[in-house]
Amino acid sequence: MAENEEGNNSNAYLEVKEESDKFIIVYTLIKLGLISGKVVIYTNTKDEGYKLKLFLEEFHIRTLILSYQLPKATRHLVVTNFVKTNDVLIVIDPDEKESENKDTKRHKIYKAAISVLINFNFPSNTRLFKRRITDISSERSQNLSLLSLIDPNEFKTFTNVSKKLLKQGRIPFELLEVKMDQFEKFRYRCEDILKTVTDKKIKACQMNDVKKAILSAKEVKSQFETNPEDKKILAEAKKRHRPPRHLGIVPEYLMPESMQKEHKPHKVNKAEFEKKLAKRQKREVHDVEEKELMEEIPENIAWQDLAPTSNRKLWKIRHHYNMGKRSRKPRRY
Repeated sequence: MAENEEGNNSNAYLEVKEESDKFIIVYTLIKLGLISGKVVIYTNTKDEGYKLKLFLEEFHIRTLILSYQLPKATRHLVVTNFVKTNDVLIVIDPDEKESENKDTKRHKIYKAAISVLINFNFPSNTRLFKRRITDISSERSQNLSLLSLIDPNEFKTFTNVSKKLLKQGRIPFELLEVKMDQFEKFRYRCEDILKTVTDKKIKACQMNDVKKAILSAKEVKSQFETNPEDKKILAEAKKRHRPPRHLGIVPEYLMPESMQKEHKPHKVNKAEFEKKLAKRQKREVHDVEEKELMEEIPENIAWQDLAPTSNRKLWKIRHHYNMGKRSRKPRRY
């Protein structure tokens, strides 16, 4: 297949029945390693971008998000981290005219060797489609593969754009022939997680990114020096949500038949598992005993059973002093 002006050697599309199918396909492609290298995913709206980010991170797929509304320094930091450490970058690319302000110009990604570009939401015209390719085109991304996910609401736009691109001599879109049955195995798992990604969580994630941008801004350092409490409040945004560990593992029964032989099942260290189990059981027993103690009548509680609070009592216990209650002798005058 001949290469086009942007250096692409493939330009595929995949039709989906509903929007949730897009999340399932992206998860499956990344988690099963069906696409390798650095991946850039374009969305048309901020909410859609953050929804995809929260969805993937629940499965322990680390992502970065790049919005052109973020400050220039923050955008530069996101791109740098993507080049050095992360493999998945979600770019929010709204269908609107670019601002004339230099600080709000698009941030091009030149230094990363990008392998795959996914149009999670298809652009509304040819200018936006070509602009996305231009933003990531470089000598390191010569073998770039494009994949556009098209739902029924986007099919008319996709048809118009593809016809115009074909007239301009661009590589035509090719239908990606895949067996959707392979994706259906992951539907229940993905849809359960999608239900947990609520609008409230999306807004909270957006607000956290704004707070992080403020914390890293040089202009407000002097403000934080005089008002450390403000920095302490904003620093709470750095607390990361830890998704369940089991969601990061793909069970063998969900793997496609062609990959089950190559798939190495997750091995559990028996000694480590037994140690954690004993620790958890001990903690549960302690919680039950503490609850029963709190439910007793205060007058009947033995003071010896209570946890020591004073340093004097702790010191005596540590040095094996007799902690029995002594009767005070009457003073002699």
